[in-house]
Amino acid sequence: MVGDERQDEGPRVEEPVYEVIGAGRLNPEAAGDDGDVSRGPGAARVVLGQALVEIAGFVRSGRFWWQGAAILLASLGAALLVLMVANGGRVPPDSAGGACILTAAILVVVSCVLALTWARRPGMTEAIREHPAAGPFLHWAVACGRGAVFAVLVALFLLALAYATKSSPAVAGVAAALVFLEVLVFAAVGAGTVWWFSKTTGRVVAWSAAFLLLVGNVLAVAALLPTVRTTERVLVAVNIERDDSGRLVSWQCLPELRGFTEVDHTERIVWIAASNPLVLFGLLAAGSGSEDGALVWLPGEMQNAADGSQVPCVEGQERDRTATELPLAAVGIAVQLSMGGLFLAGGSRTAGNKSASGG
Repeated sequence: MVGDERQDEGPRVEEPVYEVIGAGRLNPEAAGDDGDVSRGPGAARVVLGQALVEIAGFVRSGRFWWQGAAILLASLGAALLVLMVANGGRVPPDSAGGACILTAAILVVVSCVLALTWARRPGMTEAIREHPAAGPFLHWAVACGRGAVFAVLVALFLLALAYATKSSPAVAGVAAALVFLEVLVFAAVGAGTVWWFSKTTGRVVAWSAAFLLLVGNVLAVAALLPTVRTTERVLVAVNIERDDSGRLVSWQCLPELRGFTEVDHTERIVWIAASNPLVLFGLLAAGSGSEDGALVWLPGEMQNAADGSQVPCVEGQERDRTATELPLAAVGIAVQLSMGGLFLAGGSRTAGNKSASGG
């Protein structure tokens, strides 16, 4: 499902020039009198046309279908293995819904790795892949096209799994949408680093960025937790209200001192973890109608941490149901899109400089 990466810039020997024909032909009329498509209005049309050709060829290949099927089945197998390990070597009869959710979560992570690989190794023809007119956008468009097809496969597979296990089909829709979002972001990171950096540096930067989004953000929150822990004065709380998940949503405070306790001000740091794809999946899937306990518990605890409402009446602060909550899912998506846009912009600028210098 992948091709070869772009090689480092360096001393080059003279190579024969080939004319690209078909849908990917660089049209001098659309580019201008000098035939430079990178400065003409036809650049976007060339990129889109070539991307569609590459995506169509990719989807028609038998390799795509058997590798896609292998990924789906392997994800289901991994989910069942996790359930077996967690339950002493057996899969409980009532864990069918959990298997479906775990499979969806695994596929979200897999899509991140696939998108980065597709963008950095798109397997396109050298003449088009290296042309400055395309820059990182052709790599990105090809990877996004493949990701869209993969997201459809994920949706169909999870819908079939939900039907077989009598689970909520809405989880399949959430997972497929998130798969495509992660493809957009990680493909932007991969495509940007291809053009922004040399081969070795680009690979290191790309996978470091992927590690940051997949693992590093959660590790950062865990590492920063001791720095936001303080001893606070707590008053007596009354009229405490909870939502259906048991989360504290409202309380009032009496002037009587309850005591002093350690309080983790997680509202200062928990937003960092919101950009994690698995955390995003939990937050978005919680509203899908699934009755799985994990999908109810995780978002509630994350929101508690974001609002700093684990301990009521800290320093006499009251709370009611109308209090504004931090939109964790929106924050996470914004952070991801910002990172992807940064790399895509950096790669595009480098490609533009290369085109202007005639490189």
